[in-house]
Amino acid sequence: MTTMRPSLAALLLLLLPLLSCYAETVGLESVKKRENGPIPPNTQRAPSREQPAKNKGLPKALASGTQYIIGGEVVTSRSEYPYFVQLPGCGAFLIHDDIALSAAHCDVVIQPLNTRVLVNGIEVDTGIQRTVDRSLQHPLYDGWRSDYDYLVLKLDSSALVDASGNPTGAAKAELNAEREIPAPGDTLTAIGYGRYDNDSYEGSDVLLDVDFEYIDDDTCTERWGPDYFVRDVMFCAGVLEGGGKGSCNGDSGGPVLDQNTGTIVGITSYGSGKECASASRPNVYARVSGASTWIRNTLCELTDYPPDYCDGDGGPTVPDPGPGDVSIYFDLDGKANETGFSFTHDDSGYVYAYATFNESMNNQEYSISLQDLPVGNYTLAVNDAAGDGFCDYFSGAGCQGAFAVVDDNSESNFPVYINDNFYYYYIGVKLEIDNDGVLEYRYETYWPGSSFEPADNYPQLYDELWPGPHPTEPSSVYINLKHDDFPGETRWHLYQHSGGHTWSTVTSYDGGTDAPFNELVSVELKDLESPGWYHFSIEDSRGDGICCYYRRGWVAITAVLEVTEKPGMVWGNNGEFGDGTEIFFHLDENGMVSEFSAQRPSAARL
Repeated sequence: MTTMRPSLAALLLLLLPLLSCYAETVGLESVKKRENGPIPPNTQRAPSREQPAKNKGLPKALASGTQYIIGGEVVTSRSEYPYFVQLPGCGAFLIHDDIALSAAHCDVVIQPLNTRVLVNGIEVDTGIQRTVDRSLQHPLYDGWRSDYDYLVLKLDSSALVDASGNPTGAAKAELNAEREIPAPGDTLTAIGYGRYDNDSYEGSDVLLDVDFEYIDDDTCTERWGPDYFVRDVMFCAGVLEGGGKGSCNGDSGGPVLDQNTGTIVGITSYGSGKECASASRPNVYARVSGASTWIRNTLCELTDYPPDYCDGDGGPTVPDPGPGDVSIYFDLDGKANETGFSFTHDDSGYVYAYATFNESMNNQEYSISLQDLPVGNYTLAVNDAAGDGFCDYFSGAGCQGAFAVVDDNSESNFPVYINDNFYYYYIGVKLEIDNDGVLEYRYETYWPGSSFEPADNYPQLYDELWPGPHPTEPSSVYINLKHDDFPGETRWHLYQHSGGHTWSTVTSYDGGTDAPFNELVSVELKDLESPGWYHFSIEDSRGDGICCYYRRGWVAITAVLEVTEKPGMVWGNNGEFGDGTEIFFHLDENGMVSEFSAQRPSAARL
């Protein structure tokens, strides 16, 4: 049973005055809860150590790179991989007449829709031309992580035949659905037009392939860490002894073939931007079998040529009706053609609503009401092709527009979720309908793409670990370091003033080669001498701190504070300290921190 809903205009009149207040009181927390997760630089979601200046000349969507072929060979015949699809800066592969599969993080390169793609070519800008009508990312794709990196593309017509019905030479790839495949010892092949040299950003003018070995899950977890590697939807491949063969910038979304079975087992997802085809960080691929049901259902929903296993209408089975009633509202900005959305039942993969807007919707309102939705989890995915949400930074028009989700079963009709334009390229709003039909907001996934984080976005806004453990007794200090993705670059030292101009070392820490990636390392120092001054310094050998491009880190010092006589934070830094930074703090006669300074205390104060 639904309650009476206000008109769209009335709802927007209610919402829009609240948006600035909402943003002011909540800040960026509501849209940046996952900021401490991996930050995917543009279309490659693994960190690249190259600085932005070295990407000069590349399209914006490819700066820092997608994956390319290293150590490969030239493909000489179109019949070798007749299913390969060339996107602008990514790869894909044909899985049905008018359906292709790619990586979810490649969605940005085919936005806005109607982008030209080329099927079954072996040279750049050659092949059977088609355009992309629709694209759907996996509903569980998380822009901060690498899991569920799947994208289904609907082409404008079949790539298997031309307008006269004659065969084009293209063919459909056969997908693997077995979790046990690939297996240890299997030889795999990756395909792409990407970069073929670690010392150059030049991509290949001809299609390349490269053979390498499947790497077992335990080894991959050890090399990447559990936060990066999710076994059910990923696998690793490469050459562990010496490296030199694998994917690099530009191959993202391309297929990985298992030579033993002749099936496609993976989609190029991410790798080490520091060194492509690295032995220490082998390439990671989206495991096709991890989403076989969703791929099949989405194919049935989108295709104009439904295979026999689809329902009679070509769509997947619609879930049984349930108690949920939901409305989605958009107040679009002046570039509506950049925006698209989907609303998906995560448990079944069924897409209840999907739209891409065109210029006729500039500065217009849009709404859709969905009734009798089943119990379960949902994702509202909103994309912006320009990577600026409902904002236009380049023309100076500022930020306009908003979107909201309303539980129509609620008497208040107040939005369960509001976003007033801040989401860059992509935001996934996770929602749940319970057994009583109540809609609840869960969390967001967020992908800022190539946009850099403002310097004032300190980690306490979006990292639940911040600022780390606190000591319970005086004369104790915690130094809490949340590593970025390159812990071996980071070292810190704590010194104690021992008279005159002399400082003696209390302890030191070196991230070394075995420190955990993007994890918190806390060091507790007990029974420090007091009263006295202490000097803390931290440095980064790369000169880029522990922030920004490579999975944000931070550092904080906690102790018992004299001003409150309770544990608290003495000092914190969001990781943007370049080569290094330092602070000085003083313990009083009771072992509590009485003051701190960014400058070395004068001799008189010491």
